[in-house]
Amino acid sequence: MEPFYFKSYDRIVGKADTPVELLSEMKRLENTDPFCVEYHVREGHISNWLKESGRPDLAVKTESAKDPKVVINILEAEIGKEGHGTQHKKGSGGQHSAKRGSGNRREMH
Repeated sequence: MEPFYFKSYDRIVGKADTPVELLSEMKRLENTDPFCVEYHVREGHISNWLKESGRPDLAVKTESAKDPKVVINILEAEIGKEGHGTQHKKGSGGQHSAKRGSGNRREMH
């Protein structure tokens, strides 16, 4: 997958290889270069990249948004759901894994 490059006046000001990194860069740039984020959202670059990177679900949800804050909120909500079993939400993911794992162990004994 090709990285997404945030460009501002022909300078690369951010790079993302994953939707999680995209969200992180959007949040960072929203504070340091909001017009850059606004431009990429408005022109559909974010949703196009999501589609090309194998995330058509996120692309569809973000393509009609023209406000960077809306896109950030969508990505936070969707990535948060996915992160349920990952490091990002370690506590609840670990609890669920432990329940399933311990159940499987009991069945195996």
